[in-house]
Amino acid sequence: MQTLNIFRAQFVKAFMAVAMCAFILLGTAYPAMAFGNSSSDSSQGLVEMNEMKETSKDAVRNEPRNLQEVQNKAKQGSNAVQGNANLEKMNAPANSQQPKTVAEQAEDILENVIPGR
Repeated sequence: MQTLNIFRAQFVKAFMAVAMCAFILLGTAYPAMAFGNSSSDSSQGLVEMNEMKETSKDAVRNEPRNLQEVQNKAKQGSNAVQGNANLEKMNAPANSQQPKTVAEQAEDILENVIPGR
């Protein structure tokens, strides 16, 4: 009977070790499996990134620009490096709502929870 209990304990320990290894392996592989289900196009930002890469290479190869050149480049887009890349995703005062203070947010939550307050 004693040897049966020892065998069972060893078996349970081995099973737990294998189960934990499988859990860790599947847990780390799961995010990688989600990549194939992505709804975004992986080549969507490629053109904009290539343009930024070329601009960076030109800046390194050429002489340092003067202030007027930098200001002219900055006026062409949201900033001198990115130009108009991902402009619709950037926040600016023109496309942002006025921020609410914490007190205003708390007041809104309390109004939703306790109407007529």
